[in-house]
Amino acid sequence: MLEVAYEKMVRMEPRPGTTFSTIYVKQTAAQRLVLTKHIEQCVRELIQVVTVNADWQSWITVPLKEYKTTSGVNRSCLDIINDLFEESRGRKKNGELKDYALAPIDRWNKLFKDTDYAFELVRTEVSAYKRPYHYDELRL
Repeated sequence: MLEVAYEKMVRMEPRPGTTFSTIYVKQTAAQRLVLTKHIEQCVRELIQVVTVNADWQSWITVPLKEYKTTSGVNRSCLDIINDLFEESRGRKKNGELKDYALAPIDRWNKLFKDTDYAFELVRTEVSAYKRPYHYDELRL
């Protein structure tokens, strides 16, 4: 299973009218690139299989009971794949790549459990030079 590094996870405040909040996976550019390349490779392979095999074409579009949206609609495998693929393409208003939301990652890993497509998020230690310091720490 591929291990994908991240620095931290950040939980946002729930939006008005909702009871859930989004958790974002904060990564360096290099860490994000590893995850993005993995997702793109998996999507390419799935497209090749689905275009050739009629059984897979029906499998990928069937709604799955265990993957409900907040509105109660069942997601299909295609929805789950598209969700994470779109996350990999997401950009902020300033043009920078946005952080991955954790929910699409969890759905992807649940769908592809025990396959080479699943991946594990592994937290990296924040190095000392990145750690915020206080004036007192600078005194000898």
